[in-house]
Amino acid sequence: MNKKKSKLKLKESFASSFHEQFAVNQNTQFTLLITISVSLATVLAGLGYVIGTYCVDDRLIFGNNSLIYAAATTATALYGYGVILLVSAMSFSFRRDQLILNSLRKELDMFAKPEPNKQYLAFFPQQYTGERAFEEFQSYHLNWMPNHYAVITRIILLMLLIVNVQFIVFLKDAQLIQSKYDIGWKLLTLGSFTPFFLILSIFTPIYYRLRFNLYHREIKTESCLGRMILWLGTKFP
Repeated sequence: MNKKKSKLKLKESFASSFHEQFAVNQNTQFTLLITISVSLATVLAGLGYVIGTYCVDDRLIFGNNSLIYAAATTATALYGYGVILLVSAMSFSFRRDQLILNSLRKELDMFAKPEPNKQYLAFFPQQYTGERAFEEFQSYHLNWMPNHYAVITRIILLMLLIVNVQFIVFLKDAQLIQSKYDIGWKLLTLGSFTPFFLILSIFTPIYYRLRFNLYHREIKTESCLGRMILWLGTKFP
């Protein structure tokens, strides 16, 4: 009897410590998210300075101004992709920990009784499960992420789309992309990275969700596109 009580007490202690660590991790990640948001404003301010200095009054056609602008947009796109990569990874770990916590609650029978303990209901809805975000939304939907991560991801994707459109418009207005023969190889190389990082940013959250389904929910994707995304994701370092 004492051994059984001791084992139950150990389980409860482990569950309590894991819940506390989960809360600490989320607070740390939320602080990191605020830092990222502040740095995002700095990056956009830098891009705005480059645009105001090199892209007005037909200045793009002089010297290396077009290369400077292309480098600035590439750096902005790379930063945006890095943020989405980081946020997707944090969302992955968040949902993974949720599943672990849900398993711990089931192990301790927190909701087994007809009238669950009020201290548990104060924190978790009855019959709560971390899998609802995956069951209610399609694989391409960003709501599998925690809400604040999904918001920052949407903002970054919108920013990258605007940066790409703006890049093409400025070069076209400066008559730098009239034909494929008019574009220097340096400008072409730098300019190609901006849409490349946009494409990576679109598919990165999808990859992490598919990977989560495969490794933590044991659900394989049935679509060819999903399998291709998973395969490509394993090839990137």
